[in-house]
Amino acid sequence: MNTTYLLIAFSISFFIGLAGLFKKAGEQSWKALIPIYNIYVWIKIVNKPWWWLFLAFIPVVNVVLFIGLTVEILNYFGKRKVYEHVIGAIAGFIYLPYLAYFENVAYVGAVDYTKTTKSKPREWSEAIFFAIIAATIIRTFTIEAFKIPTPSMEKTLMVGDFLFVSKFHYGARTPVTPLSVPFTQQTIPVLEITAYLDWIQLPSIQLPGLKEVERRDIIVFNYPYEPYRPTDKKTYYVKRCVGIPGDSLQVKQGFVYIDGKKEDFPESGLGMDTQAVQQSQILYPTKFQSEVFDGQNRKINFGTHSSNDSTPVWSNLNYGPLWVPKKESSIKLNEKNYYAYSRIFKFYENKRVYFLQELADAYFFLHKLKTVPSNNNIQEECYRILNNNQGFPLPVEIHKLADVFYAQQNALNQKDIDELIQAVQDYIASGCDAEMQDILSKIKAFDATLVKNDFPDELAIKEYLNSAKPEFRDDKGFIDSYTFDKDYYFAMGDNRDNSADSRAWGFVPDDHIVGTPVFIWMSYNSERGGLQFDRLFTFVNKDGISRSYLWEFLIGGVLLWLANKLWKNKKAKKEAAK
Repeated sequence: MNTTYLLIAFSISFFIGLAGLFKKAGEQSWKALIPIYNIYVWIKIVNKPWWWLFLAFIPVVNVVLFIGLTVEILNYFGKRKVYEHVIGAIAGFIYLPYLAYFENVAYVGAVDYTKTTKSKPREWSEAIFFAIIAATIIRTFTIEAFKIPTPSMEKTLMVGDFLFVSKFHYGARTPVTPLSVPFTQQTIPVLEITAYLDWIQLPSIQLPGLKEVERRDIIVFNYPYEPYRPTDKKTYYVKRCVGIPGDSLQVKQGFVYIDGKKEDFPESGLGMDTQAVQQSQILYPTKFQSEVFDGQNRKINFGTHSSNDSTPVWSNLNYGPLWVPKKESSIKLNEKNYYAYSRIFKFYENKRVYFLQELADAYFFLHKLKTVPSNNNIQEECYRILNNNQGFPLPVEIHKLADVFYAQQNALNQKDIDELIQAVQDYIASGCDAEMQDILSKIKAFDATLVKNDFPDELAIKEYLNSAKPEFRDDKGFIDSYTFDKDYYFAMGDNRDNSADSRAWGFVPDDHIVGTPVFIWMSYNSERGGLQFDRLFTFVNKDGISRSYLWEFLIGGVLLWLANKLWKNKKAKKEAAK
């Protein structure tokens, strides 16, 4: 059964059970079936503040709230043992209907805690419950802690820096994925299992912020190209914003130029051998992207150049010019900018825009894949597929494993390799028929004469492409321009010779921006001698970081402690005098 239908069934069962308990508590049962109003009545039955209703609209917090309300209504029906609370929290969709219709339970009201002493487990559970709600609200809408894992922002931010990131600067966004374990991103620590369920996806609403993202700002954002994850669960990245919507951006010898003017960004960090970087071709433009340098002397292949492309190859040091897309602005489509912006069309704005050349490449690739002999070295085949899959309609599972491959190419364990091999084997075994038929129909939409006997004529397509201007389609027909739905940003690391950034994976959509770092509260790196005292309690700004305020914080803390102690002593003397 589809998980969505299963979730709906569980929800219906839960609220039918709640309707029965409402009736026993003196409320009309139909009230349990009215969205939002049922929560208000529920809160009233268990004698909680009316404003708790607003907590139901905060993702993650609402999950904790529903568990808490379930436990409370069990208390009001005399079910106060720990195991009863656990059953209610985990299987309320079964337990509540059972209590309502199959067990003779009565509404007994609240426990008079003036006559009873709370058990230690209850005290702790209540404290943890409210602490989780408070911390989740703070983490979601104001400040969140991050750690710098890579050297791409050196010398501004160093590996091992622990940051506080402000989410209210640009306006916090409501989470997309409400069914999530609090204080986790992708996996539960130690257990290493997925920390969220994507059964429910909510629209992301941006709250008012203090400012817009500006050029030079250091930004934290969700890594855009992880199509298999919800937006708010994508990997966190931190880079400097070097291009804002509407900018014409170019990198020359590692320096950024906006509209032809050189920008004075902070000094590059540790860097690497310039010649090696120049040999690491990133892009352009017929197959956005060529070879990307990931900072560890590993090349990642995203495709090749066409033989008739005379445009100089782009690299980390020499890149562009490229226009940064602005919301509601349009571009005239051509072969080069199509590949430069295709990721935006397909993944960030979910538009069905097709280019005949790309479709033809994808179709012949898949056809070749389908005919791979079963006795071939499958691991080599995996690598070949991964080195050519960008833009091709491979399954999400293979894209996911491809990302693992790209990130850990020299450190794949046997489990990763086995999963990769199995995924590709399964895909080959399926014959790729669905994908091939889909692409075939799109090729026919351009010109049915290009398809003979339900197979594209490669020679005919090549002749067609040589004789015709580039042709693009959407669902309505031929198009020659595209209008963007969102604002986009171009992000680079300050250590720009050693940074995998927008030069490698493209633009950052505005709805992926999380916030900006404001404070380094701790910095520890064993390779640099352990604790970095000169970086503790340091504010982050556009031009780098200011000096450490550690001593000021320590002195201020001591003074506050002394003031508090004196105040308590004074208060104690007054009470003693009475």
